[in-house]
Amino acid sequence: AIWKCQCSCGKYTNVLAHSLVNGYTKSCGCLLREQSSRYGLLSRKHALNESAFLTIDTQEKAYWLGFILADGCLRESARTYNISIELKQTDRLHLEKFSHFLGGEIPIWNRDRFHKKTNRIYHSCRTVVCSKKLGESLLNIGIYPRKSLNTYSIHDKIPGEFLNDYWRGVVDGDGTLGLKRGKYPQIGICGDINVVESFVNFCNLIFGFYSKIIPDGNIFKAFYNGQEAINISRLLYSNANIYLDRKYSVAMSFLADTAKLEG
Repeated sequence: AIWKCQCSCGKYTNVLAHSLVNGYTKSCGCLLREQSSRYGLLSRKHALNESAFLTIDTQEKAYWLGFILADGCLRESARTYNISIELKQTDRLHLEKFSHFLGGEIPIWNRDRFHKKTNRIYHSCRTVVCSKKLGESLLNIGIYPRKSLNTYSIHDKIPGEFLNDYWRGVVDGDGTLGLKRGKYPQIGICGDINVVESFVNFCNLIFGFYSKIIPDGNIFKAFYNGQEAINISRLLYSNANIYLDRKYSVAMSFLADTAKLEG
């Protein structure tokens, strides 16, 4: 059921009864904006590491740049920038990793949203970081407020020793790992044409693999199957210290099955 409710600020909004009863929805959105702004101001004085992306010199920095490019959102407000990430509620731990990376206890909210076209309720979790310095660092690297402006990969801003980590972040954010037809290992990536082309060129340079780039509406896709998928998974996920847990598990299953066959 969907209820029409009046927020304490005076605005009306439609809310899922389930979200209201369980306390997931507490305002029309004004509370989130207020808390995000207040947290951002406090973080600038205390816990938040606003210089996190000034120099890309660790696996974690390269990884989170890739993840933000693929699955994050940068927005400009009057005096600051908001960096937000929204994932499935089952991936909440990944947002906690992001919070830890930035050095603070960044708030994470659960959200339930009803999708009219699919007639389904989607359970997600979201975090927002407010920081002018962080936003400006992302701008300097090439991540812009409107994703349509991100017309090229930022891989050329990443030191070569951390390219594996950057691409793992992109795949974790906007890629796929699984079994094609329930049998063959597959790894893929989707997004802007230049990001996908850059990933294909990266794989070609390392392994000599080339994948056909497939247009799909406003985005593009590329897939690798079988042994190619296994080799790419080994490159990206072996010895990694930061990853999306569920995709890491799939990559490790690829490698474990290969080890059994070789044994």
